[in-house]
Amino acid sequence: MKLFFQFRTQSCLVILVALVSVIFVPVLRAQLPAMESFSYTNGAALTGQSGGTGWLGAWTATAVGGFTIGAGLSYPNLVTASNAIVDTSGSQYGSTRQWFDPNTTFTNGATIWFSCLIKYTANNSSDLSVLPFGISGSSLNGYGVSVNTKAVANGSTDGIPRAYLRANGTSYGLGGSTSGAGLVGSAVVGTPFLIVGKFVLSTSANSDTLDLWVNPTSAPTNNSSLRLTGFTTARTAGNSAGNLLIYSGYSSQGAVDEIGIGYTYPDATRNLATNPVLGTITLAATARATNQINLTWTDRSTNATGFRLERSLTPGSGYTTLANLPLSATNFSDAGLATG
Repeated sequence: MKLFFQFRTQSCLVILVALVSVIFVPVLRAQLPAMESFSYTNGAALTGQSGGTGWLGAWTATAVGGFTIGAGLSYPNLVTASNAIVDTSGSQYGSTRQWFDPNTTFTNGATIWFSCLIKYTANNSSDLSVLPFGISGSSLNGYGVSVNTKAVANGSTDGIPRAYLRANGTSYGLGGSTSGAGLVGSAVVGTPFLIVGKFVLSTSANSDTLDLWVNPTSAPTNNSSLRLTGFTTARTAGNSAGNLLIYSGYSSQGAVDEIGIGYTYPDATRNLATNPVLGTITLAATARATNQINLTWTDRSTNATGFRLERSLTPGSGYTTLANLPLSATNFSDAGLATG
């Protein structure tokens, strides 16, 4: 039996999700949240680097060659590390990193959030793409976001960086149209902006959805105007290796920083200082017996007043409350669990 735990503050902001198994077997479908701040040596190759948290392997290069490490990006209210991955030459680059096991299935209705900081520094139609669901064997295709300076999807450039939905090699703008406008990231090239995306996965064919937001100031509560429906994300063995894919096309130049993937918005954006408790809780879950899990945590938040611990058999939904805990609490034992 696999159990999913999550904390909520008294204001009901989800701040951490932990995945454990009471049969002492690591769960490899996804160890979310997965975070990457590219805290590697400036000028080093990204290939082979294995920092960050929640990933299932190191960075690898695609057939067009991997990225290198360069100066990090900054953004208001975002706690960033020192470096990022960069493309300063206008050549093709592609790097992948595994975050889930494609041999296991996501449950119907599973929600996957992702975020990243992007800077596009060339007035060009080539894409700089961050694709959480990369297509196996491809250096440039997958499902996620692409940034360029096209006025509309698949159109001509006008010098303004915009974000577009990307699905299996095709860009989509507002209204899910291949000729729709994108969401403006910044007024001029060279200014970093924040991308937040949400996948809702379905077990029915062609029923997945993807929403994208640019520079959100809080957790979105409605569908985005930049929304794609009626497709199936690459996430099973055969068309997926369980990888995030980052791709930079010919003549595009820019950088990507602070990647996050999680079951919730707070998990995927935990470095945002505007989320008051994100990135401030470290949770450890230990199976002490076949019917008991002990949870311990370190709280470094500044404005939480208490916590609510919740448990579910399904990631992202179906949580029930285990306990409402005071701010001073640092551990909890979940006993009497069913063995299996």
